[in-house]
Amino acid sequence: MGLFYNEEGFAQDFPDFSSAAAAGFFYTSPPDREQPATDVDLVVTPTADFVRKANNKYYYFFKIPLIEEDLYTFYTSDTLFDGQNFQSESPEELLKSSVFFGGLEQVDSSLADKNPIDLFISEIKAEAVKNPFLLTREEDGAVNQLGEEIGGTYSVLNIYLESLFEGKTLSYSDYAVRSNIINALTGDQLTYFKAIALGTDSGSNATLRNLEDKAMLEVSSLMTQYGLVDLDEDITDHLYFKRLTGDYDTTMLKEQFRLLAYPELPGYRDPELTQFIKDNQASASVSKANINKVNQKILQKLGPDLASGFTSEDIKSLSNVYGIKGGEAILDAEIQDIWNANVAERYQGKSYNIALASLRPVLAKEGNFDETGRDKDFLYSLLQEEDPKKITSLARAHFLSVNDEGALNKMAAGLKGQGLSQVIPSGTVTGLY
Repeated sequence: MGLFYNEEGFAQDFPDFSSAAAAGFFYTSPPDREQPATDVDLVVTPTADFVRKANNKYYYFFKIPLIEEDLYTFYTSDTLFDGQNFQSESPEELLKSSVFFGGLEQVDSSLADKNPIDLFISEIKAEAVKNPFLLTREEDGAVNQLGEEIGGTYSVLNIYLESLFEGKTLSYSDYAVRSNIINALTGDQLTYFKAIALGTDSGSNATLRNLEDKAMLEVSSLMTQYGLVDLDEDITDHLYFKRLTGDYDTTMLKEQFRLLAYPELPGYRDPELTQFIKDNQASASVSKANINKVNQKILQKLGPDLASGFTSEDIKSLSNVYGIKGGEAILDAEIQDIWNANVAERYQGKSYNIALASLRPVLAKEGNFDETGRDKDFLYSLLQEEDPKKITSLARAHFLSVNDEGALNKMAAGLKGQGLSQVIPSGTVTGLY
């Protein structure tokens, strides 16, 4: 680009201002400390946050409010225009961390008497939401395709702001040659950035809208597949954005859903997602659908009494089997073993539901059978009875012992049939029945 001067007046040739500033050469001519003599009243200039002077050159600084550190862009001019906030301090230190956009005359004339940052702040913040690369730093020592040293800078932000200041419409290639971050994008990330380069408003950008619809469909499908329909909305939004922007491909997205549904299973958990859940105190609950499936399976196989040995945490832990190939078959075998160990041989290999289907008709003839309440202990004693011929007599004796109304009525009917017409049903067990 030309010669640049340091504070002592030594000159050196540099390709651009950024390179010169990094080496401590901040001046385009031998430095002096003269103060401006006269303001110039022109109405074609934007309003800077402040202006400083070095070696007859005026530096128009614009503060960027989107990041925690103080970051400035600046334009230069040979003139101090009227209405600017001139500061007598040297720009030397500030120039080291600021981004040079060029001559002030490059700023779009429609921005006269306005601070472009203030004017575009809403637009810039909206861009930051849609563009995850906007506030990403270039790696230290990075040099772009134009040979510019951009290490440690927010190059994407700088390019975007420059386009706003100067009324330019940028394409993907404009970013790629000046930012290593963008130039290094591959696959889904590149697809997304090319889409938002056409505009971040999906209402008018069909390409972006199609990507949003596709990402939303993938997320909703996986929520259904893994039974995570009640997943915290913050987590859902995070996963959606990761897929939309290409940070997650289809495989990565599915893996994160799988591990959310089955938290005890091994696998790669994205540290950023883990930290996000922690920072936002979001609920990453396991699949209620799978918990319900395990609960139902245990109840059907074991019945309420044996199933009561499983705590809610046990059920929650067992639900992880659905995330393992062949896991459900393993769970079925383990539940079957529990059933077989607690019932007579003739019921082994079956289930509570099957066993009860054969017992209910017999028991119903002898009394009002209450399998989950009064009679559940008796029921399990029958399930352990090896001789099927004893079932009827055992049932009859049990129902009479608990004063079951049905059994007592049946006994009374039997006695009447033997000529004892005055018998009143009671809890007394006679030797006649």
